[in-house]
Amino acid sequence: MILLILGLIVLLAVQADFVITVLSGGRQGPLTEHLTSAFWRLEQKLHRWRGGGFFHAHSGILVMVAVALAWLLLTSLGWLLIYRSDPTSLVVSETGKPADWVQSFAYVGSALSTMGAANTSASNGWWDLIATVAAANGFVLLTLAMTYVLNVTQTVASGRSFALLVSSLDPTDPRHTDTFATGLSRLVAQLSSTPLALYFSSRDPNLRLARAIGRFSQRVSASPELWPCFAASLRALPGIKLDGMAQSDEAEVERWVEHFSLNRNELD
Repeated sequence: MILLILGLIVLLAVQADFVITVLSGGRQGPLTEHLTSAFWRLEQKLHRWRGGGFFHAHSGILVMVAVALAWLLLTSLGWLLIYRSDPTSLVVSETGKPADWVQSFAYVGSALSTMGAANTSASNGWWDLIATVAAANGFVLLTLAMTYVLNVTQTVASGRSFALLVSSLDPTDPRHTDTFATGLSRLVAQLSSTPLALYFSSRDPNLRLARAIGRFSQRVSASPELWPCFAASLRALPGIKLDGMAQSDEAEVERWVEHFSLNRNELD
């Protein structure tokens, strides 16, 4: 009974975190939020100690892999505990003997992937029915996770497009105001839905999103006539705290850029 309760708690907790992160349109589940923050701080420390371009090229990929593995492994753990709450729930197909922990884990992985390639099987109809539920859970998890990853990569592409725009056009030139306003509002809307895109860096400094937004904010905040065009979008950036529609707080922008940058003093 204890294993069953633990399994249900783990399973429900990770599924709630997954649904909040993938379907809420901007919120991150508590597990995802803490995991991404901790993993990102580790990447920052390793990069600042080691240097080089490895983390610039792979930072976002590593964060996404860590999140996806956490969802998958914790879901598997939840189902494993549920099955192991009854030692006779699964039997080895060839011998008819109860499956051990390793064989049960292989069965859970097979059920979640809907492959059905395990050498074990359910001992009765009820456990077979539960396997169907596990297979549906795995199908939904894998499908929505892939969709979310695709949305993140699309946001990364939009972010790099905006970064190139900042490096090639003058944000303070009134001729470009409409271009920047449209591009920034679209980008912020995407980032609000998929904030994990902010953990993607690049070997090319001109493609680093946080750096580009920081430099863009510095430029337009010095132009009182332009700031109202961009203030609402900048205030809506995930994790930034600006004071209403007033001029940009440069210290807050620098803090935000520092948080989402591998390098220190990225704006220098």
